[in-house]
Amino acid sequence: MIHKFSLPTTPNCTATLKNLKFGEPDASLFRVPDGYRIVDDPVLANR
Repeated sequence: MIHKFSLPTTPNCTATLKNLKFGEPDASLFRVPDGYRIVDDPVLANR
C-alpha cells in the first residue's frame, strides 16, 4: 500500500506499508509484562 500526500511543512511525502496483516492481533500484545503490577487504588500506587 502506498499513500502519497503533501503538507505545507512536508511537501511530496510518500508512505509505504508492507506486510500488513488483517485480523485479530495476538493477545500477548495486550498482557502486562512480567515485573509490572496493576494497582487500582491510588493510595497503594504511591507506596
